[in-house]
Amino acid sequence: MSRHDPGHRRYASTMEGRMWQISIPLREPFANATATVSSRRVVIVSMSDGTSTGWGEAAPYPGITHDTVEDAW
Repeated sequence: MSRHDPGHRRYASTMEGRMWQISIPLREPFANATATVSSRRVVIVSMSDGTSTGWGEAAPYPGITHDTVEDAW
């Protein structure tokens, strides 16, 4: 498709992104040899071009992975 085709979709030149850090309590603590986790800190992300919005998350497990919420933030 060329730029001048009527079916050519134009993309917004500006994207808006938002991030939230939230803590979700677990019903029961999760434990392994290195840590006990009673809540999960996660990062929620949205990206929008004004027409469509996409959502994502980063939810590292302390004691399970080396990643942290601060790394995602």
